[in-house]
Amino acid sequence: RAAYALAMDYLPQRLDELVAFGLGSRDLMQAHRALLALPRLDDERRRAHTPLGLRSPFGQVRQFAVDHAPAPLSREALLTLLFDPMPRIRQTAAAQLAALGEDVKGHVHQAIQDGQLAARPLCAALALLVQWRQPDVENLLRHHADDARERVRRQALFLWARVLPQERDAVASRALLDAAGSVRKLAVQLCREGAYVSFEDIAAMLH
Repeated sequence: RAAYALAMDYLPQRLDELVAFGLGSRDLMQAHRALLALPRLDDERRRAHTPLGLRSPFGQVRQFAVDHAPAPLSREALLTLLFDPMPRIRQTAAAQLAALGEDVKGHVHQAIQDGQLAARPLCAALALLVQWRQPDVENLLRHHADDARERVRRQALFLWARVLPQERDAVASRALLDAAGSVRKLAVQLCREGAYVSFEDIAAMLH
């Protein structure tokens, strides 16, 4: 980190290379320094580095790349960002795709139905359908509550409890009996928010 910071300060002739290195880094501090240096580059070089920022593992870097892109993002980039873990990035991508005339809701729904989404994009897609109050979202959430992937089950149950608060007790009971710790923690969270779980379910979980 120290060497990278020194290079940023004392090697301005290599700024373009250093920004590319930082944006592609898995070190948050280096990525942040690269973001701060981006405005020092001309539009052409910033445009060249935008794809690196969009692929960053850090949400704040991807958000900055979206917000400060020197040119409109491509349809392909926006379709990828539509399934980003960060809500604001998804919303920005959805708005820009809609402005291009894309059937955004139809695209997300079809992507879920195709069954090829990895866990993180699938969780993002389910959140979008809940946000848009899609009419069949309740059935989709119930279906994905049985997904083999822990992350997907937790997201589906979390959203299910939010969409149908009258079924929160049943969702909490189901989450409590899940094999995955993160899903059981969701049950505890729901109980703290007022959900009721029977002693029988608690005893079953302990055994």
